[in-house]
Amino acid sequence: IPENKDFFKTAFTLINENNADILAYAYHWKNSDDIITTKSDDIPSDFSGIKSTFEFAQFCAYSPYCNLISICIWNKIYKTSFIQDLSFTIRNKEDEIFFNDVYSKKGTVYCLPEFGYVYCENQSISLSKSEFSPDNISYLYTLKERIRLFSDSTLIVNHSMKIYIELYISYFYLAKKANITPYEDKTTYKKYMKTLKKLGIIDAKTYLRYLIFYISPGLYRKTLDMKYKNDII
Repeated sequence: IPENKDFFKTAFTLINENNADILAYAYHWKNSDDIITTKSDDIPSDFSGIKSTFEFAQFCAYSPYCNLISICIWNKIYKTSFIQDLSFTIRNKEDEIFFNDVYSKKGTVYCLPEFGYVYCENQSISLSKSEFSPDNISYLYTLKERIRLFSDSTLIVNHSMKIYIELYISYFYLAKKANITPYEDKTTYKKYMKTLKKLGIIDAKTYLRYLIFYISPGLYRKTLDMKYKNDII
């Protein structure tokens, strides 16, 4: 419950006065030990007022996860008319899919740097903390779709390509560990890898790591001492 009892009254007024399609407001993060871990100064001081959906999406892509700028569905108020044609089709990574659908549309977001929500982490029921399943692989399709939808944003495209490759590698070993057939799309992997190298987004060491996996996941596993090997293999 917001400390300001008039929070939502203010929020709806701001939406109407600014003809905004979405209002994003700040939230606190409470961990599984019931401790609030966020601070008021985590909110960028210059990120308030009206923004385009495209601008907000770019902030989400390259800004650190903070109390205001996030892809999450739950710290927003949406105009029904702006999202009435959208629906949730799966329960895994639904925030990511919704992000693609909403912020690729032309619209406006009013950013209100005032706390109106407390997100309470629950490890026991969180889908994002559950065991790896084929549903996790759908996120790779979501990233490819994001790259297509936001092709005009170099920031979003480059960020999404790098996440795609890192998860492609991680998901391969997680799937093997869970006795699930790994996702395979070497054409897209190679395309993103070469694009990131050409643009200078990744250094030579990272490119070599990506290339070794592309050539042989088995060789990658044997020769590289990295977090995937230590954590999940």
